[in-house]
Amino acid sequence: DNGAELWSIVRHILNENGGWAAFATTQAGENHAWDLLQAARMTNERARAEGRTEPWFIQLLTVDHTRRDAPGEDGTPLVTDDMIAQDRAEGMPEELIEQEYRVSFTGAREGAYYSQALNEAERAERIGLFPYDPRFPVHTAWDIGHDDLTAIWFVQVNGPAVRLIDYYEERNEGVTHYVRVLKEAKPYQYGRHYGPHDLEVAEWGSNKTRLDIARGLGLRFTVVPKLSIADGIDAVRRLFPRLYIDRMACKPGLM
Repeated sequence: DNGAELWSIVRHILNENGGWAAFATTQAGENHAWDLLQAARMTNERARAEGRTEPWFIQLLTVDHTRRDAPGEDGTPLVTDDMIAQDRAEGMPEELIEQEYRVSFTGAREGAYYSQALNEAERAERIGLFPYDPRFPVHTAWDIGHDDLTAIWFVQVNGPAVRLIDYYEERNEGVTHYVRVLKEAKPYQYGRHYGPHDLEVAEWGSNKTRLDIARGLGLRFTVVPKLSIADGIDAVRRLFPRLYIDRMACKPGLM
């Protein structure tokens, strides 16, 4: 937080004098370095879309870039594949290997189900600026989670590409709240709404199911079959190569 405050103080001085700043950092999960990187990427993507020069220079250097490449040196890596294999054999978690050697911001979350898939999507530039396209309907996918957390993904499909354009979550709210969000707070033309079996549970203090309440408010759900946790994780992993994720709008859902 202090770093962000300092940058806010310094940046107007740089603007006034045509100056520049360099940020050399390392990642430890989705920390301040992650936030800075995302802000810089979004600024560059908007600049490209508007035909302007990208104001940020961004460079991520992995173990593959760390070589003996000074004049007279032979270009061999400082850290070899054999060294990494030895770390792995001695118990270094794969997620930590991804963080320390491959500049993965998701790798630090050991055991995260989709860390590798997110890393691959990042490298393939399928995480970026993918806003709402009014030519296609927006489908929603709902999860009624534990601790009363409900999560909603907003999805558009264009051929084989599945674009995650938005995300919303909240706790301790009933179906009425979420229907109001969809109808009043979001500018989308909707297609289908996919919900879990939890929708067939009666709301607290009511004899009506969440499905009935939603239907009464004009929102008709397609209830998807219940899968085991393992099958659900596997299904998402198989879908990942087709996913394009809006970096900022879906940020809470990725953390």
